[in-house]
Amino acid sequence: MNQLTIQCNALFLTKKELDKLRKLLKKYRTEHMILLVRDTEGIETQKCIGLIRCALKGVCGIEVLSDDDRPYDEIYEGITQWSEDVVFSLPKEAMRYAVEEEIMLDELARLFVKPKRWIHVQSMTRLTLQLAKQHGVDLHSARIAGLFHDCTKKIHGEPAVKLMKQCAKEHLQKPEAVWHQYTGAYWMEHVLQIDNTQAVEAVRHHVYGDLEEPLAMMVYIADKLDPSRGYDSSQTIALCMDDLRAGFAEVHRQQDSYLKETGVLG
Repeated sequence: MNQLTIQCNALFLTKKELDKLRKLLKKYRTEHMILLVRDTEGIETQKCIGLIRCALKGVCGIEVLSDDDRPYDEIYEGITQWSEDVVFSLPKEAMRYAVEEEIMLDELARLFVKPKRWIHVQSMTRLTLQLAKQHGVDLHSARIAGLFHDCTKKIHGEPAVKLMKQCAKEHLQKPEAVWHQYTGAYWMEHVLQIDNTQAVEAVRHHVYGDLEEPLAMMVYIADKLDPSRGYDSSQTIALCMDDLRAGFAEVHRQQDSYLKETGVLG
């Protein structure tokens, strides 16, 4: 049975997102959908769930679980494990289609990071998109790279080692703090089925900033200058908007100095 499992905040499901979701479910003949609703807010959430049920009526069976439901924890724990059936148990081509069409993309990206880091991801993605718009880079690629650049950030210890051995064993000697650029790129390609070389390579190089391609430079810049980090980076952001390569070089200078101080760079 084709089944789709999604965790979301029902209050953020707009009509546009529901239309996309309906199209996805029909296209891949999904028979059953489990909607895991977080951050419930009483009657308003129940109204939203009702709208979702109406929107998907006749498309597939739908089961809605909220924070208050006993089975929720068990299912939620299952989909947050780092395995290839995370979130979507649809055919690979369906996952690829969902990403390409940006179906609930924010909700998907939000699954992979802690709440505090989600603030960074959102802010950093906005800056990436601003840079992309300014310098004529594909906005879809920029959004994907921004949203998923930290998608394996919370994997630590033995699971991180195992994943690194799968995808980047030649970099195992590097500090664990930088591994997520390699494992994140691998996760994007092999779990999320993201067929976007530009975005994947930007993530693969976003910690060290060692790829001088436009989107890769933008992701590196936005990650380091993200306004939510709490320091004034406005002047450097302005430089990057005016001259991408000059701004990239300046961010590199600042970041290399920081990494040497913290011991990440020798």
